[in-house]
Amino acid sequence: FTMPDTKIKVWTFTKTETSVQLLCNGIEIFDYVFARSSLPVDCEKKWTGMMNKLTFGTGDSASNSYRHRPNVCERLPEDWIGVRTETKFPINHGTTITVSCQDGYSGNTGDDVVTCNTYFFRDFKYNKRPKCRKQKLSTGGIVGIAAAVILVVILSGICFHRKRKRRQALCQPAREVPIPIVAPQQPTYNERERTTTRAEASVPDLGSGNISPPTYLSIKGAVSDRGEDKVPSYDEVMADGNKYHKPKY
Repeated sequence: FTMPDTKIKVWTFTKTETSVQLLCNGIEIFDYVFARSSLPVDCEKKWTGMMNKLTFGTGDSASNSYRHRPNVCERLPEDWIGVRTETKFPINHGTTITVSCQDGYSGNTGDDVVTCNTYFFRDFKYNKRPKCRKQKLSTGGIVGIAAAVILVVILSGICFHRKRKRRQALCQPAREVPIPIVAPQQPTYNERERTTTRAEASVPDLGSGNISPPTYLSIKGAVSDRGEDKVPSYDEVMADGNKYHKPKY
């Protein structure tokens, strides 16, 4: 027989009513038939009975683990990173499936078709193990991501600046705008007659051309050109003719 040259070997022991078989990675190493045994004991009579268990000696230092050989493959091997298949598991021993690379992976450097074979390590038979490489960002992809980040930073800065200006405008006190206020217009004689006594009405009229009403600004603390800090009434104007009288030359 020819021993497989793989580093990891799966040994399978199978007992039937007529023989004991030994396989390595699915390859038959020998098939010991009881009836052809050359041993002095009656091997056929001894070994054709029901086998209850199989025991390995404590001196076995080459084996990593033991298991009962399954008849199905339940999943792809966990170390096949980035590899996928459309086939639904579990699948029976001997079933062939197609594998490919997952999203974000590319360039399968191994077999695209593998076979469920539970005589093999990881339960699959292949010539070259499927292997996918994780994709790297291209130059265009990196530039696109950088541009997107810069755009987000710029837009965030604009929004922050606008919010700051709006907040400052709300907190800034309103400025006082000077608004000219003209002194009350001099009423006519008939209007004075209705609001004053006859003695007051008999006071000689200075004439609208001889009265110079002061002009005021609506700012607190402002003083007119005549010295008042408030708009004088008509009576105050009429009572102080010297202050408001403009002689005609």
